[in-house]
Amino acid sequence: GEGATSGSASGGPAPAHPGASAPAPGGPACRGTAACDYDGLCTPTPNGCQATVEADCRGAGACRDWGACAPKNGACVAASDDDCRAAWTCKISGRCTVQAEKCTPVTDADCRRSELCKVEHKCTAETGRCIKQAGEEKRAGKEKSDKPEDE
Repeated sequence: GEGATSGSASGGPAPAHPGASAPAPGGPACRGTAACDYDGLCTPTPNGCQATVEADCRGAGACRDWGACAPKNGACVAASDDDCRAAWTCKISGRCTVQAEKCTPVTDADCRRSELCKVEHKCTAETGRCIKQAGEEKRAGKEKSDKPEDE
């Protein structure tokens, strides 16, 4: 068997070296950057690092924090209520429903499950945020102890 080394020298032009068509200034170093780790911008493209793979979005901090777990047009966006409900922004500020590719408080139930409701009595959804309505503090106060707060 003398054919063990054949094929390496012949067979068409050699592939261009990786830097020949550099995707962006600075080259394809997207992985390992803060933009990849947090925003899922891990794929080099002619327009810089972008989110193109769902796994990159799912593994990103923006998915965990803001529910932005699906790639769309080069960025990670919120695409499902489940992703929003699992995110930090739902637990803290009631942003538990997808609206215009962002997690947003849409229903009073979204607000009621949040820290904003428990701590600041902002339990009513209105125009994309949780607000405090008159009387909400009294209703919420009944669930807490009757001790005066200035102890």
